[in-house]
Amino acid sequence: ALYNFQQGLYNFNSTGNLDNAEVAIKKAINMDEQDLYYRSLTELYLIRLKNLLNNPPSVSREVLFGQLQTDLSVAAGSARRATELNGNNYMNWMSLGKVGEAVMPIRDTIAGAYDLAATSYGKALSLNPKNPNIYLSLAQLEAASGNVAKARDYLGQALERKSNFTAAYFLLSQIEAGQGNLASAIAKAEQAAVFAPGDVGILFQIGLLKYMNKDYSGAVNAL
Repeated sequence: ALYNFQQGLYNFNSTGNLDNAEVAIKKAINMDEQDLYYRSLTELYLIRLKNLLNNPPSVSREVLFGQLQTDLSVAAGSARRATELNGNNYMNWMSLGKVGEAVMPIRDTIAGAYDLAATSYGKALSLNPKNPNIYLSLAQLEAASGNVAKARDYLGQALERKSNFTAAYFLLSQIEAGQGNLASAIAKAEQAAVFAPGDVGILFQIGLLKYMNKDYSGAVNAL
């Protein structure tokens, strides 16, 4: 089982062949059910879901929706099985939460996406209350659902637990920009840059925000 799982990881991470990775991981699961194997299978199907959402194939709406439902069903089923095998591992609940979060862009079509993610992340938090990444995931979920106040609150809690949490500052910057608070957005992005001075994405964010704020020399420097 372990050999097949390692083969699956190799195909997943090195060759990018999701089909071969799926076959190998499922072989491992058939030989020895482990929550780690199910989490990996969930991650694989989440990538397929995101690919379908971001780059939908040229097929009918019905065919596309059917594929989305199939991938979502396998991802959710794998994540749920991981929680059944080990309900005390917060990572299993995070995996299930990611399934719900992944379909938030089409939550009007897929019922229960927010509730699945919120409940699962909440369970993960109860098992690991000091983990800043869980607060970040909750913030991303709330931001995606339009609840800016709750997103800010979760990000504040994440930064209480990890003061140099670059991803939290970056998301705060995006939220402030979305609210039209450019000065605050720039300040948060620059805080993120302090802890990750070589992050191209953060520097681009600073440059774009300063351009929007008509600080053209500052935008040039950042870009």
